[in-house]
Amino acid sequence: MTIARSNPPSYPLSRYTGGGLGWGPNSSEISNAFELLYRHPRPRSGYTAVDVLTTFAALLILLGTMVSLARHVRASSADDVTKDLLRQMDEAMARYVARNGGLPPDIAPFIPDDRLVVDEPGLARAAEVNSQAVVRLLKINHVFPAEHFDGLSISYYDGLTVRDAWGSPIVFMPHMHPAVGMAAKGWFFFSAGPDRKYTTKPDNLYSYELPGLDMTAR
Repeated sequence: MTIARSNPPSYPLSRYTGGGLGWGPNSSEISNAFELLYRHPRPRSGYTAVDVLTTFAALLILLGTMVSLARHVRASSADDVTKDLLRQMDEAMARYVARNGGLPPDIAPFIPDDRLVVDEPGLARAAEVNSQAVVRLLKINHVFPAEHFDGLSISYYDGLTVRDAWGSPIVFMPHMHPAVGMAAKGWFFFSAGPDRKYTTKPDNLYSYELPGLDMTAR
């Protein structure tokens, strides 16, 4: 029996690369591929200078916002701590006055009544003496809120002096004095505030401004 042999399919010679490597693109197609590759290069990975500057600016804005917020929180916390100290001292003095027939204690005045011009360094020393005298008086009469103050940091209460959140002694006033610019009627406590100056009014904190305190029997 004779078996007929079929001829292999014919392909264009332009598709043959030669060298016995098989079928593939011709030189013209290879040239076109390289031309397209260099005409449209693939994008490079990484950050440009504009990207880095934009990121850096965003980080600076975020850092500034965080610092501003931290300062605000710290200032609010300092005010709250000082107001609480003023309230505790005011309530303790109210108990003393109630036991003393409604009369405030006879303590050397923070500012003499006849002195209208005062200096801050002198007031700082007088404030220390004033605070220590008041603490000693309240302790002797068993009205000092030891359960509240004994647990405080030494920066607020060292056993002798009660200080505000900025390190200044909290002062007792038996009545108002024009040099300090107070409008209270009767005795009260006050703090020098963040600037630590007793004669500046805008940032001073006063116990008579706190809500909930009885100001009628003063």
